[in-house]
Amino acid sequence: MRIDGKPTHHIAYLGGITESAIAIAAQRRFFWDALLKRLNRLSKRVSKQERKRIVAAVAQKVAGPPTKAERKRLDRQRLTRPAVAVDVTCAQCTAYRTGDGQAHPS
Repeated sequence: MRIDGKPTHHIAYLGGITESAIAIAAQRRFFWDALLKRLNRLSKRVSKQERKRIVAAVAQKVAGPPTKAERKRLDRQRLTRPAVAVDVTCAQCTAYRTGDGQAHPS
């Protein structure tokens, strides 16, 4: 956090997001969910007033946090979007699942 352009003491890392991810609503939601969760864990070290200032400062750079309506819309989009299947096969895992009794090598 900066006050008058100068860094103050470091309490915790709150998160990061790339410029390209800022343009994607689902990525912004993921970013804000993680950031707010981290802030909640710091509730004994960060006052409510400081928390509001932090959220406002981050919101100047990354739009958000998302409203309940935006969250619902993103949830609907996620649920209606077809799943992408990725087939990754590991010969050792396949052998292990078929019951050859061998432990998977690490």
